[in-house]
Amino acid sequence: MKASILPRYLLGSRQAILQVAASRGSLLVGAIFVLSAGFAREYDGEDLVHEPWHALRPLGASLVSGTMLFLVVHLAALLKRGRGEGTPPSFIRAWGSFMGLFWLTAPMAWLYAIPYERFMSPVDAIEINLWTLAIVAVWRVVLMTRVVSVLYGFGYVSSFFLVMLFADALLLAVVTQVPTPVIDVMGGIRHSDRDALIASVTFSVTVLSAISAPVWIVGALIATGVLKPKWPDLSVVADRGRSRGLLILATVALVVFVPLLMMSQPEQINRREAESLLRQGRVADALAIMSDRSQDDYPPHWNPPPKLGYRESSPSLDAVRDAMSAEWPSDWVASIYIAKIDRRLRENIARFWTWASWTEIIERLTEYGNLDEIDPEHRVAARFLLDHQPSLDESDRRALEQFASPSD
Repeated sequence: MKASILPRYLLGSRQAILQVAASRGSLLVGAIFVLSAGFAREYDGEDLVHEPWHALRPLGASLVSGTMLFLVVHLAALLKRGRGEGTPPSFIRAWGSFMGLFWLTAPMAWLYAIPYERFMSPVDAIEINLWTLAIVAVWRVVLMTRVVSVLYGFGYVSSFFLVMLFADALLLAVVTQVPTPVIDVMGGIRHSDRDALIASVTFSVTVLSAISAPVWIVGALIATGVLKPKWPDLSVVADRGRSRGLLILATVALVVFVPLLMMSQPEQINRREAESLLRQGRVADALAIMSDRSQDDYPPHWNPPPKLGYRESSPSLDAVRDAMSAEWPSDWVASIYIAKIDRRLRENIARFWTWASWTEIIERLTEYGNLDEIDPEHRVAARFLLDHQPSLDESDRRALEQFASPSD
């Protein structure tokens, strides 16, 4: 296949779709493109030197999801075979054609390679990454709808409902498994701006997906009832030439990530080393290693464990606080964990008022008679903040002093 077929295919050209489906090399080319998409996703997000499987994860995930979508569409077509036109290919040949087309959507994921975190704030980077994800998702749904319509002769509306039923089910499965900040409306947990955005979008997407599910189910059932498949004769459009332009392009797409990996992987190796030590409970070792390096030796906007607001995260902040008290880390490390200790203390003693100043929090605790019922460990954390948080103003300092040293 010629390299020029890729942009035409990504724009939904019928001729390009049929040519890719007819090519026996589409699976190999598609798989290489998926590998390049894996690098685009993870080159600046994971330590691929020690954990190369992260780059292979999209290949495995797309193999499963693509096969599932194929089964939905292909079995629906076979159920209506008696009303169809043309001769359906063998199951294996049909799967190969479909997966080649499915994998050839992978270049869309090259957009994920844009390192927004390096020139944007954490919130802005997350926001534009989410918009990129949405654009790619919509593009992929539209293109796969077109593929199903061309490859099976379904009407576009029928194809759309079949694809959307699968996409909605896949989305629900993913959002329930991917770790996200806990949304605690009744508890009043106050997330960081970044985590609040992730939690809000995840919640909205989950609700929208669940509410719309009946629409896709009913639409897909109706679509299946009226299907009249029409299998095209792929031998007519098969490319008889020996052009390997698309294979060369796919290979280049892998090679181009080499300099990006050389730039980003040292940061990811440092991140993985520190996070591994922290999760093993070797907090002092982790803080020492982090202190020996500058913040620029780690990924931009890196948030070392524990991650507040998530269901499971280690180590405990108490362990971090003890390690910091035994040997004080560098300023950039200390500032990260002082902010975490401050936030966790607010969540523990003032769940509904985490947004307030310490002066207001202590006044309300005193007013409601809760000041003497505080866990002693929280008072230790307050004393730690008094000793090490330079941003406290005089009023907040007096309030925390009252909290940390209650009268008998």
